[in-house]
Amino acid sequence: MVSFGKKEHLKRIMRNILLIILATILCSCKKDNFEIKILNTSISTNDSVRFELYNNTNEHYLFYFENPKLDYNSKSKNPIIAEVSAENIAAKVEVSSDPLYILNENGSFNPQDIKEMEKYSTLAKKRIHRVISPQSSVIFTLPFIDSTNIKGGKTYPILDDKKRYHLKIKMDIDTNLIDKKELENIKYNYKNNIKFFHGKLASKTLKLK
Repeated sequence: MVSFGKKEHLKRIMRNILLIILATILCSCKKDNFEIKILNTSISTNDSVRFELYNNTNEHYLFYFENPKLDYNSKSKNPIIAEVSAENIAAKVEVSSDPLYILNENGSFNPQDIKEMEKYSTLAKKRIHRVISPQSSVIFTLPFIDSTNIKGGKTYPILDDKKRYHLKIKMDIDTNLIDKKELENIKYNYKNNIKFFHGKLASKTLKLK
């Protein structure tokens, strides 16, 4: 008959083993299974950022993004984040106001305003998702400064010519924030033969010119 003390000792051993296995799985997922690599050797604000997203697993994975452009606000939902910093201090981010549309006396909009409204409305509905096959990758090419947000305003980093900045590409994807109807459509289109990436990733830093 096993004593109470021995039972507790065995429970502690089993608990520690499970924790080690869980930690190994989590570390492997974050460090090895997925990776972001910036392909530019250097970059200026007039260039495009090229980066490669790797799926080193044996499963098809879908990556979902709310906005098809770089986002400088790390608090946004499901963005591709461009983290710009100098000496480990994040660059200040300027957020311009949304455009102001003025009604004519008869209650109508000017033709130019109508075009702008349609453009931002289209952008607001635009989402991107990429399915990456097992042991494969996809390449993204996005303008460094081209950050019109879905409401029509702009968000961009303020850079000081006297400082040396670095760029890091980050992803923070929460699949719980995907619209349920959109999620069902995606699953249907891919016949449920995919997994959704959920978590955080970050590239190494790159010097700005």
